[in-house]
Amino acid sequence: KVVLFRPEEEDIRLTQLAPYTENQVPSVRRATAYVCRNFSCQQPTTKIDKMLGLLGIEEESSLIGD
Repeated sequence: KVVLFRPEEEDIRLTQLAPYTENQVPSVRRATAYVCRNFSCQQPTTKIDKMLGLLGIEEESSLIGD
């Protein structure tokens, strides 16, 4: 698994290292998760429960600070 954090301000070094991140930008100034498998990405989401579902992780209150 690979997890990349791309800050809102443009970081050209990250897009050079991982060119596929060039078009993966935050949605409406919110943290946005892009879950990809086998070179195919799901629709981006800003919802924690949706991201966990895409990752195959059951939502637990301890994970999201409920």
